[in-house]
Amino acid sequence: MKKNNTHSRRNLILRPLLILAFLGGGPFSGLLAAESSSDYPRLLIGVGDSLTITIVGYQRSTAMAAGSSAFSNNDNNIDLPTEFLVDTDGKILFPFIGEVKVAGLSQGAASALLMERLAKYVKFPQATVLIRESNSYNVAVLGQVAHPGKYLIRGKPSLLSVLSEAGGPLEDADLGGSMLIREGKKTRIQLDQFLLNRNYVGQDVPVFPGDILMVPKDAWPSPAEWAIIASILTSGVVIFTTLRR
Repeated sequence: MKKNNTHSRRNLILRPLLILAFLGGGPFSGLLAAESSSDYPRLLIGVGDSLTITIVGYQRSTAMAAGSSAFSNNDNNIDLPTEFLVDTDGKILFPFIGEVKVAGLSQGAASALLMERLAKYVKFPQATVLIRESNSYNVAVLGQVAHPGKYLIRGKPSLLSVLSEAGGPLEDADLGGSMLIREGKKTRIQLDQFLLNRNYVGQDVPVFPGDILMVPKDAWPSPAEWAIIASILTSGVVIFTTLRR
C-alpha cells in the first residue's frame, strides 16, 4: 500500500510534465537546437594532463650533434621513461631533447613532433603519445548518483551514457529538477520524462568537455523516509489512544 501511494504521488507530479513535454517538444529541445550543428571538440593535450609516451622500433644512431654516439652500440636496451605530466607551461621534459611543448596538440601531432625532434639522435624513431588522464576533456556528474565524480570523455557521450557511467540516479534523486551546467550557463534537464515516460520519442543530449550534470535530491521524502514517518505517526496514534483511555 505504501508503495502504491508513492507511485500515485509521483504520477500526479509527472502527468503535467509529460503533457508539457508533448506540447513543447520534449525536455531537451532547446539544447538539441543549440548543439545540433556544432562540431564535437577534438581531444587535445592540456596543462595537467598525464601522458604515456613510448618509443619503439628504433635503431641506435651512429652520430649526434657533438659528434658522439647518441646511444652506445653495445647497449641492447635503453630504458626511457613512459609517464609524463604536462607542466603549467604546457611542456614535458623528454630525455635527449629537453623541453617539448605539447599543450594544444592532438596525440598524433605530439607523436610526430617527438619523432621529428628525436631524429637527430635516433634512427627511425617511432613515438606514440597517449593521453592517460585528461585534466579538461571530461564531464562531471554530481549529486544523487551512485558514483559522483569526473569522467574522461570517450567518443561522443550523451546525458544517458554519462549518467550510466556514474552508476545511475539514487532512489531519492529529483530527476525532474536535474541541471546541466555548460560554460557557466544552467539549463534544467527533465530526466524524469526521458527515463520514465515509455511513450517519449526524442533524442538524447550530447555532453561536451567541461559540462556538469547535477542531479539534486528530491524534496519529497524517499520511500525509506516515508516508512520512518509512518512508524512515528503510528506510534503517536498509539500513545494518544492510551492517554485517552
